[in-house]
Amino acid sequence: MNRYTGPNEYKLDAFVLPRKDSFWEAVTEHPEPITELSINYVVPNVFFGGADSTRKALREYKERNNAKNVDIKIRNPDGVDLDDDDVRSSIEYVEGGGANVKAKSGRKTVYNSEDQAETVELPDSTREKLDKGQSPDQVIGRKVKR
Repeated sequence: MNRYTGPNEYKLDAFVLPRKDSFWEAVTEHPEPITELSINYVVPNVFFGGADSTRKALREYKERNNAKNVDIKIRNPDGVDLDDDDVRSSIEYVEGGGANVKAKSGRKTVYNSEDQAETVELPDSTREKLDKGQSPDQVIGRKVKR
């Protein structure tokens, strides 16, 4: 990225952009309750997708603690309540690329967003333009749709 941004350098924390609704498909199809939910958020200085409550909470962590990452692990041997507003907001944030999530049932991993990457293959002509120094915004802009 820094190769294409000129004198400005950026630190990028990139998470997989998981297939939309892949979390809900996996946990709905699994017959046993989800007993552990682990979420690793990057605290952005720009806004990713996700509900306002998650963005607001992360912004507060950044303002109060200068946090760069926030990790949350919810465990309940009887099953985590997935129909909770905060959980739904967090999964929406994950689907926007701002975090990753892992769901377990007992010791079995039922879902890991890192295994659910949505990919887009760029044509050679696009890669050539980037290699010649054109910015990603000039070459790709908002053409890639989800």
